[in-house]
Amino acid sequence: QSGNESEGSEELTIEIAKWEGSDGAGIVARRHVIPEKFILQGGFSLKEPTDLVLRKGMIYVSDMGANNVVAIDYYGKIIRFMATKPSDYQGVWGIPWGVDIDEQGKRIAVTFLKTQNVRVFDWRGEMIRDIVVRIPPEMLEGEALNLYLPTPQPMDVVLEEPFGLWVSEYSYGQAVYYDQVGREVLRVGIPKMLDDAEPFRTPTFIERHGETGDIHVVDSISAKVVRVSNAGEIIDSWSSQGVAEGSLSLPKGIAQGQNGELLVVDGMLSTLQAFSEEGKLLATYHSVDEENFPMPIGMVAVAQDSASGDIYVTSKLANAIFVLRPAPEKK
Repeated sequence: QSGNESEGSEELTIEIAKWEGSDGAGIVARRHVIPEKFILQGGFSLKEPTDLVLRKGMIYVSDMGANNVVAIDYYGKIIRFMATKPSDYQGVWGIPWGVDIDEQGKRIAVTFLKTQNVRVFDWRGEMIRDIVVRIPPEMLEGEALNLYLPTPQPMDVVLEEPFGLWVSEYSYGQAVYYDQVGREVLRVGIPKMLDDAEPFRTPTFIERHGETGDIHVVDSISAKVVRVSNAGEIIDSWSSQGVAEGSLSLPKGIAQGQNGELLVVDGMLSTLQAFSEEGKLLATYHSVDEENFPMPIGMVAVAQDSASGDIYVTSKLANAIFVLRPAPEKK
């Protein structure tokens, strides 16, 4: 639940069969990139980077080990630390995990592990809202009261203009929407401990598509992505389990890439792939020098710079940010 890797864990090596294609699969592009470790100035290093967002020429990354969110420019300069506990805050602060920034770069929303809280800060790092995610109402009535009721655990957050936000909640398996003042408006999904639970089992990362406004929730252990309208209606879900290249085993970060594509990293397979909003596999990413400079292991989150095409990923195994730069096309 805290997101820390257990002691004694070893890297899992999985061999992926060569892609042979399938009926209706279409052409899957192989995009080559040049992986580079993103170097921070002043000898600074991240302790356990998790989620990251690119906004207005800045990189925002939640650092679980340092218990804050770090704002970094594209040259690796540390601009400020955010989401740190105020001296006068009463109660448990928790560990920053999911993060999102509004389009103007003026508001930042952060979820905190080991708490029920989602907090919103201004660009200076001052907290302007503290939202507590509640137990689903249906769990507080009837036979559900006989069940063990865990503490809600918000995982990821996405800001929706003008001021509302979506939260993926892990303990009960739901997506919850709050308005601009932090009031709960709607919930998507039947709590996972109930017999008729659907569609989520382990919701983690969440993304809002800038063109359609639809929400995409990654269900990591179920290895699927669920698409939800901004009105809270479940549109569909998709997975690429069981295929060869492009398979999802433990999907984690999801982000909108260029041309409306969805970029998804798989933390188990250490792979990156692009899908359409409907879940069609469009492309897989590969290092130009797989032997000497392979794709980063243990990728967690992903974001793409729309101007340069550079893709940024965090690795909790390497405790670093990596940049995947598009390789020049061969003539």
